[in-house]
Amino acid sequence: MITASTPVRSSLVTFARVRTARRVLAAIVAVTAGAGFLLAAGLARADELAPLPSPGVSASHVAPAAPGAAPSAPAGAAPAAPVASAPTTVVVATNIACTLGEHAGVDEADARTAADIVCHDLASKHAPVASYEVRFGKLGSKLLLVVRGSSGDERRALLTGVDEVPVGSQRVAAAIADGKPLDETITVSTVLHGEARPVVAKPGRIGFNGGTFGVSPVGQGTTASPGVDLGLLYNADRFGLTAQGRLAPALGTGGTQLSYVVLGTGGRFYFTDTDVAPFAGVGVAYSSLCLKHRDTGSYGGEECGAGFGAYAEAGLEALRTHRVTFTGSVRADVPFYALRGTHYESVKPYRSTPTERYAVPVSLMVGMVFH
Repeated sequence: MITASTPVRSSLVTFARVRTARRVLAAIVAVTAGAGFLLAAGLARADELAPLPSPGVSASHVAPAAPGAAPSAPAGAAPAAPVASAPTTVVVATNIACTLGEHAGVDEADARTAADIVCHDLASKHAPVASYEVRFGKLGSKLLLVVRGSSGDERRALLTGVDEVPVGSQRVAAAIADGKPLDETITVSTVLHGEARPVVAKPGRIGFNGGTFGVSPVGQGTTASPGVDLGLLYNADRFGLTAQGRLAPALGTGGTQLSYVVLGTGGRFYFTDTDVAPFAGVGVAYSSLCLKHRDTGSYGGEECGAGFGAYAEAGLEALRTHRVTFTGSVRADVPFYALRGTHYESVKPYRSTPTERYAVPVSLMVGMVFH
């Protein structure tokens, strides 16, 4: 017997199957849409990061490069020019650009700081607008600073170390800005240690020279006037330099006396370098001479003069290797002037006669030198 409930059950089963199929189809559509969105976003990101091909070369001619390898040139294209490596450090101060060049032996941080100091000093000294290379070199414990402009203008300074860069930098910058050698930019506050080093010189000795002498003009019929010689003597091997002052007042009471005052300087040459050595010397002097006459039967008179002259001497020096040296010499002074004066007669009417004569004083001295 057929009942009415059979068709109803079949309709319910069919409806459930259709609803399940719709849910599965909706899930498949959602997953497909999500995958498509993610794929589109990845392709867009890859387009942003990929380098653009060179103008005139299609992307199809650019072969993919292996990781870490340089990209190869496209087929048929001219080989690319080599690309210069980037400078170690570039410092820009206003219109001045500085590149740190070779600095072997100098700490990297110190070299960069020093290049920055140099670049800003160039700007503050108003150096020509250009690019400059700053290099450093080691020479033992010294540091060589070299600054070269793009125009070829170069200055260098030898420093005691990196601590002297602030001073050396000012000198180099001033030299470049003013177009002067480095030696002409020195100031009281920018003296480099290398410029203040002590000068190495050959050894020599300086001593106090003192002695007594007697002096008399040649051919004047005078008695010798006693005098004192005081001065300095510098010895260097076979050569010597002297500076002296001589005084011989006219102390006699009769005859003709010479008043002799001399300030002079000159040189000596020693004929040997032994402990006892003969010498000869010449020099210049300023002198004042007076001949005072006290002859019997005449009222007297005098001739005087003053001016420059020359002298020559010869002598012997003993115990030269000791601190105290003994010396003896003969000297002739040659004044560049004449003596002028008046001679008075003792007979009335006591006439006076103008006189003029030339005198060459000759002296004999003995003394010592205290080194």
